[in-house]
Amino acid sequence: MKRIKLLFSLLGLFAAIGLSAQNALDFDGTDDKVNCGTSTAFNVGGTSFSLEAWILAHSWPSSIFQGSIILKENNSNNGGYMLRAGSNGNLGFGMGAGTNGSWTEINTSGLGMDTGKWYHVAATYDGSMMRVYLNGNQVDSNSTTISVGTSTSTPLTIGYHPSYGRYWDGKIDEVRVWNVTLTQAQIKAHKDAEFCSAQSGLRAYYKFNQGSAGGSNGNVTSLTDYSGYGNNATLSNFALYGSTSNWVSGATLTRDSTVQYDTITHCGGYFEPLSNNVVSKSGDYVYPTKTQMGCDSIIKKHVTILPLSYSSITIAVCDSFVGPAGQAYYTTGTYQDKIPNHAGCDSTITIHLTVGVDTGHVDTTVCYSYKSPSGKTLTSSGLSYDVLTNASSIGCDSVVAIQLYVLGSSTFSIHLEYCDSVKSPSGKYWYSSPGTYADTLISSLGCDSILSIQVNGKKSFSTLTHAQCDPWMSPSGKWLDTTGTYLDTLLNHKFCDSIITIDFTRYYADSSTLKLFDCHQVTSANGKDVFTRSGTYQTTLVNQHGCDSVVTMEVTIPQLNNGVQNNGSELSAVATGVGYQWLNCSGNMSVVSGAQSMTFVPSTHGYYAVEVSDRGCKDTSKCVFFQGTGLTPIESNGLRLSYLDGFGNFQLHSDAQLNQVKLEVYDMNGRLVYSTFKKEMTEMNLHLELNPGNYLLRINHSEGNWNSLLQIH
Repeated sequence: MKRIKLLFSLLGLFAAIGLSAQNALDFDGTDDKVNCGTSTAFNVGGTSFSLEAWILAHSWPSSIFQGSIILKENNSNNGGYMLRAGSNGNLGFGMGAGTNGSWTEINTSGLGMDTGKWYHVAATYDGSMMRVYLNGNQVDSNSTTISVGTSTSTPLTIGYHPSYGRYWDGKIDEVRVWNVTLTQAQIKAHKDAEFCSAQSGLRAYYKFNQGSAGGSNGNVTSLTDYSGYGNNATLSNFALYGSTSNWVSGATLTRDSTVQYDTITHCGGYFEPLSNNVVSKSGDYVYPTKTQMGCDSIIKKHVTILPLSYSSITIAVCDSFVGPAGQAYYTTGTYQDKIPNHAGCDSTITIHLTVGVDTGHVDTTVCYSYKSPSGKTLTSSGLSYDVLTNASSIGCDSVVAIQLYVLGSSTFSIHLEYCDSVKSPSGKYWYSSPGTYADTLISSLGCDSILSIQVNGKKSFSTLTHAQCDPWMSPSGKWLDTTGTYLDTLLNHKFCDSIITIDFTRYYADSSTLKLFDCHQVTSANGKDVFTRSGTYQTTLVNQHGCDSVVTMEVTIPQLNNGVQNNGSELSAVATGVGYQWLNCSGNMSVVSGAQSMTFVPSTHGYYAVEVSDRGCKDTSKCVFFQGTGLTPIESNGLRLSYLDGFGNFQLHSDAQLNQVKLEVYDMNGRLVYSTFKKEMTEMNLHLELNPGNYLLRINHSEGNWNSLLQIH
């Protein structure tokens, strides 16, 4: 049991009511762990925070970092904080700014904590100095100026490392996490006591005072947070029975308790929620309870029970009685009144009341009038009273309540329908036209029953309007094929004629002609077909009435031939009867002024094209090289060599047919670079893929030979 600080006079009282024991958790060093969650309340750090706990080790791990006590380390970026112990009883305190290389820690040496013994351990940081305390005394420090980083995804854990395990083998009690820097004096002042009131800067506070020490605690799987933030922790893998891996006796700490006095005066017994019982006797009562911080509290009440009183009276009256509490009573019965007694509590008076007026009730229906017991004639419906004087046993009047129904002549409304005619309910009349009629019957009481009859014919009339492209069948099965107004007759749901006036409109198909023109292609009127050549085409659309509309399309698409011929001496467009405009390809497709004929002789060699146009449509040929006046055709002995371009394309022409033709080309060093043979020839094109320069063309044939100089650009 932990020490309880009370006034000396209350020591016996607290022992009698059995105050709660102070417990701890025993960790088995294998897999026991406590996860406090990822609440932002745990994101202390920056440049000011403190950690505290009571620990008892069963064994020390070989390294300090293996003995996890309090951890909130973001292992991925070196952020957060931790307090741990190991290596023959030494302490470790670490923290990081959340960046690689920022982790800073203190690991004591020679501290020599024993196993099996409780120690208070603490660590603080004030923005410039890290300090470690054992039992309130500073044992190590380290200078650093980092700002401790936080992580919303990293949980606060007790007794284990969430990434590496590193489970604590021993007991842990009274874990506190602060977002302020505690002084050594503050640590010494409160290390041996539980808090029973809220503390400024306390972000996590776990007292471990749950469960039954060494008992069966299978349903105690959470750890209460008393910091005010309510972040209760979750226990995992604890056996929760026996002396290990379970709730056990904790460190011996003092705990403040409070006593509250109260005086209660109550009339009669009352329900006391603190004891869940009814208090019916005067005296002193003591109720143990807990404060919000889990500390013991005593409420002592001095109770005085004042007496209640009871009495009864019997009363007989003719009409009404006013009881002692001022309540009026009008009928015979038993009632209770309450008035204050001499002690100010309820005095309950039971009243046995007899009201002497005899009462009776008459409920009757007549046709015209009714005579009451006292001789009055009543002619109207309603509730009335008849008084017989001094008719009761105690000389009071006797009252008869008369509920009267005077029928007289009654009026009802009914509806009748007919196809041709209908008989009235009395059988006196036949109705064959719509209208309102009157008829009279005699009721079972012999009173007239006047009927107001609404007569309606069951024939029905309607109008139908319809329009379509084809003949249409009417509702009765008639075919209608021309526009007009028709009458149709069916049986309605009342099995009478239903006459329908039909307005029918007949629509027909139509046709139209559409002229379409474009330089390249046109789209059909239906929006689906594409035409690329001139011609006459047809398509079918739906007109505004939904009928077929045949559209004839006369399509005109000029077919332009953009070919160019180069015979060496001039360029000639292939297309005839169109417009021409020659372009200088080497001059960024600029217009050659005045060159608007079918043929064109450029003034200089280069690339040229022709733009042909017809009825607003234009097309441009490919660019063709023309040698120009610098290289004129070579002619002699009936042979002519023409330059098709300046890049090795030539045309050779003979006025007469040559036989056994051997053609050879030599460079200026006398090397043969090209040769070919033709059995016969009048004209041939020659393509030489040679480097720019001058070459010798030699032609040998059956009638002689011919030489010429060639130039290739």
